[in-house]
Amino acid sequence: GHWHDAWREGIKTFRQYNFAPISRKADVVFLSAGGFPKDINMYQAHKALYMASRAVRPGGTMVFFAELAEGYGHKVFEEWAKRRLGMDGAISAFEADFRFGAHKLYYLAKLAKECTIKLYSKSGREDSALMFCEKIESVDEILPGLREKYGSGFTSYIIPQGGIVLPMEEK
Repeated sequence: GHWHDAWREGIKTFRQYNFAPISRKADVVFLSAGGFPKDINMYQAHKALYMASRAVRPGGTMVFFAELAEGYGHKVFEEWAKRRLGMDGAISAFEADFRFGAHKLYYLAKLAKECTIKLYSKSGREDSALMFCEKIESVDEILPGLREKYGSGFTSYIIPQGGIVLPMEEK
């Protein structure tokens, strides 16, 4: 068939299997990239953060579980992160000088300006911070910190396959 018709059918299939209707954005989103190989590095795992970000309210928190055994996963992404540009600096540098690989830092910076990203991974505290994430050392610290920030009745979603689930707010 025609490529456009095939594309439209693909969209219908994606919506059927991958859209997750939500009534409103939550204070907290707990998510995983979905395990190996989706969480082998932040270059790959970032896709889950990007998709799941539709479920967290401005000022909310994303609690991201990703192994990141290979760290950044892209030389340019790592080089730009290690320039310590800060969120605004990473955004403006990328907008002024597009570099493939640096786009991941750009998207992380934009997301981190909207919400807190807490990261439970093999990445160290410094590398986590350079990717605009707050390192989680122990899962035991997660809930007490969230209760302190939002109160015990905070709203949340759990997304175990963040790279293939697209939350969609129902209007």
